[in-house]
Amino acid sequence: MEIALLSSDSIRIKGKHSSIVINPQNKSIPLQAAILIGVQQGKNFESSEGITIDGPGEYEVGGIKISGTRGKDVRSEAGYEVVYSMTVDGVTIAIGTLTGLHSAQQKMKEHNIAVILAIDETEAAFVTSMAVNAVLFYGPQAKKAVSGFAKENVKEVNKYQVTLEKLPQELETVLLV
Repeated sequence: MEIALLSSDSIRIKGKHSSIVINPQNKSIPLQAAILIGVQQGKNFESSEGITIDGPGEYEVGGIKISGTRGKDVRSEAGYEVVYSMTVDGVTIAIGTLTGLHSAQQKMKEHNIAVILAIDETEAAFVTSMAVNAVLFYGPQAKKAVSGFAKENVKEVNKYQVTLEKLPQELETVLLV
């Protein structure tokens, strides 16, 4: 499985059988994905490619089971953000913004990897209760979130590759740049 940065706030998760793009924003980037997911409610995206998932619920596309949980957005009374849980090639992944994950953490189980879109300055220490093997940060506030989360041994990469058998034994912090 591979998690790659497409733009400052968009990533692609590529498994053996399917690809997922999170927050596809730039229409000039060819997505080549079966599933398109938005984690920020109200940040609409359009594409003629793949299946679009933009809300809470249970989904299964291309053999990938996806569960979307509604998290309260502390920046807006009416708005909310969606946190997604999925299994790709046997690896369990939690995906969302810092505020979305923070508000939904009680509803979610432990995952192998947490992938976090850092768009605000929310404290990230709570993430250690959600991810066992790796935490990946990306987004406009990613460097600030990482500096408050881990002081050393931060990997800076534009592509993170892992298999179920090769997951790190101790929590690994990754900054997607």
